Amino acid sequence: MVLSEPEGLLRIAMVDLETAAASTDPAVFREGAWGFLLLLLLGAEGVNTDDLKQLAQLTIYAVQFRYDADAAPMGLNREALNLQVKELIARVEALVVRGSEAVS
Repeated sequence: MVLSEPEGLLRIAMVDLETAAASTDPAVFREGAWGFLLLLLLGAEGVNTDDLKQLAQLTIYAVQFRYDADAAPMGLNREALNLQVKELIARVEALVVRGSEAVS
């Protein structure tokens, strides 16, 4: 089965969330490994993401500091962010499903 671009991005986000859930220990997983684009995609579709604005720091951080060998830790609350990411994925999934039903 060939996935549409939104379906592919959603699948990647789900896998990334599994990794993020397993990486809540900052002593083991550096913060720079975190980054998120789905928030921007929802905004482009006109979906209100005001309650998920804290996630925007992940995208900014990933772009600016992911490859910085000496980045200052941000002290992220990884478990709280993972919960917000789950909500974000649910919203994107609803859009993808709704979009694929409209095409059918």
